[in-house]
Amino acid sequence: MRNVWGDKIVLLALVGGLCLADYGLEVAPTAAAQRFTVLAAFNNEAVRDNETGLVWEKSPSSAALTWDEAHGSCMAKNISGKRAWRLPSSLELASLLDHSVAAPGPALPPDHPFRNVRSSYYWSATTDFNSPSSTWLGAFSEGNVGGDVKNGRYPAWCVRDPMKNADQY
Repeated sequence: MRNVWGDKIVLLALVGGLCLADYGLEVAPTAAAQRFTVLAAFNNEAVRDNETGLVWEKSPSSAALTWDEAHGSCMAKNISGKRAWRLPSSLELASLLDHSVAAPGPALPPDHPFRNVRSSYYWSATTDFNSPSSTWLGAFSEGNVGGDVKNGRYPAWCVRDPMKNADQY
């Protein structure tokens, strides 16, 4: 496992801000109690991040999977009859990280509604362009982004894309 610090984190944050804005996912600071909404339409098993619009599993699986298995697990996910789950990009995963939370974490915003989040790494869908056999991971133990080979074993935290209308949930 290699951790990524310094200039790479700054670059990722800068690129992340641009990419999130390109997709209408601009992140504006809000209180944690206002930031997240537990969705009744998902039998209270999913959470909308009101900063990004993304819908996250409320309780990610703790199963240690390879990257390919994690992709398949998210694609097969069905929460309250709702499908279209996927692995998040590294930027989406990083949007949940709270860098002010000290190790051992989990490095999530205070008063978040998530359950069973491990203080570990979670897969992202983003391949490391310098090493196609590696991918980026969100480190919820340390509040940063790291990378590892795709045949490593980590849990997946599945996400759904933002919905334009609340009735689509």
